[in-house]
Amino acid sequence: SCLNEKAPIIEDLEVRLLEGSASRAQRLGTFIRSTNFASVSGIEEPSESMVQWVADREAVLREADLVFEDASEEFSSLQAVWAKLQPWRRQYTKKYKEAFMGEMLPSILSPFLRLESLEWNPVDSPAVDELPFVATLFDENEDSMDDELNAGDDSLVPRLVSMVIVPRILHALQREYTPTMLTQSKSLAACVESASMFLEDEDPAAIKSMITAAATAMRASIEQVEMVNDLHESAAFQLVLLVESAGCWSNLLSPSTMQSIVLDLLISERLLGCLKSLTPSNCMDVAFKLLPLIPLSWGLRSAGQPLHPTLQSLNAHIHA
Repeated sequence: SCLNEKAPIIEDLEVRLLEGSASRAQRLGTFIRSTNFASVSGIEEPSESMVQWVADREAVLREADLVFEDASEEFSSLQAVWAKLQPWRRQYTKKYKEAFMGEMLPSILSPFLRLESLEWNPVDSPAVDELPFVATLFDENEDSMDDELNAGDDSLVPRLVSMVIVPRILHALQREYTPTMLTQSKSLAACVESASMFLEDEDPAAIKSMITAAATAMRASIEQVEMVNDLHESAAFQLVLLVESAGCWSNLLSPSTMQSIVLDLLISERLLGCLKSLTPSNCMDVAFKLLPLIPLSWGLRSAGQPLHPTLQSLNAHIHA
């Protein structure tokens, strides 16, 4: 069929786009490793590191626009195919159900969604619930609360999210994510959180995979911070930025995981060793930026008890 012929083309475009995004992340990582952080202010991705990515992305998107140019208009996009199905779905609901269309729709629509979502990058794009396909499919389903009419389509969006969107998010977390960039952490956390809303009943394992990938990426980024003696100041400022990025995941990671990343790995194992080399002025800059980022509940073991040991050590270093 025409769709079977298009699927390999779409897959090739997707692979090229994802490889380009991964290369962008590698260039950004190289830039960060060579940057001497002079303050706790965030950094911006240098425009030169994006030039190749933008060029590659635009080339892929131009080819994507041509994939269905030889198909009739009514079979050229997810929105068009979905609209084509509506008369059958509404007027011949029994036959629609007997044909198991509710079960088949994700496989039919997923190639179109993969093609359309080439423009979407979870690292710096809208959350999942803001993507056009969600409004298209939900609006039609919500026109009627009739279970007969929905004919199994009520799980369509969650299944498409699981099939198409989750792999994109996982790729972003595993190969594109640079946690030092706060904007990326905010965007990816929003994408994981919004995707999870669709997957609670459909695919809880996918939620766990995304959250695990986020925690792994945070830990890897912390461990990559250079701790060379003459770079302690730069390392301290970078670690504070990573504390802020970790906070973006607080609604998704468990409290124990958050404390393990922030208190144990970031502060106890890494940051405390830098503070003794900082000037009093820089040490106070770190303190003013860092302390508001730590939830008050972390400071206490239980009501009225002493500060968490890591925070005791941090307090001692700051006021030394």
